Amino acid sequence: MPVKGRTGRARRDGADAAASDGGALHGWRKLSIFAHAMAAGRFLTITTSTDLVRIAPDRVVYISSDGNYSTIVQADGEMRMLSCQLGQLERTIGAQLGTDGNQFIRIGKSLIINRNYVYYINIPKQKLTLSDAATFSHTVVASKEALKQLKELLEKEASSL
Repeated sequence: MPVKGRTGRARRDGADAAASDGGALHGWRKLSIFAHAMAAGRFLTITTSTDLVRIAPDRVVYISSDGNYSTIVQADGEMRMLSCQLGQLERTIGAQLGTDGNQFIRIGKSLIINRNYVYYINIPKQKLTLSDAATFSHTVVASKEALKQLKELLEKEASSL
């Protein structure tokens, strides 16, 4: 049955009603992505002494570190800093996600990336662009050696298809 919106026009379903909740859900798209992750039953749950972050792995673009702090950068642009070393996060990803954790690759000492978002690698300029080619693009800096190894790995994977 159609639902009437604020303008009095009928909407097709409750999805539109959920999307116009005044921003509480931050749009239907986020709710849809969350529901998909719930159905798949896969979340990455990171806990520290003061924080807990629970996120669908495909929403993580990359994780950077600076000493004892790590920052998770999400596909929607949100950033979350945690008091956790990158090595701890690397182990958590492996333990919780098993082989699904292979979508994440450690690049050098201070970066874990989601391989599904690798868009552009420029070794001489030490630039790596992570993007979905539609809604976001993040450029990070990595060592030439780390980028060379990443490029070789992705080329090898592409040639074996």
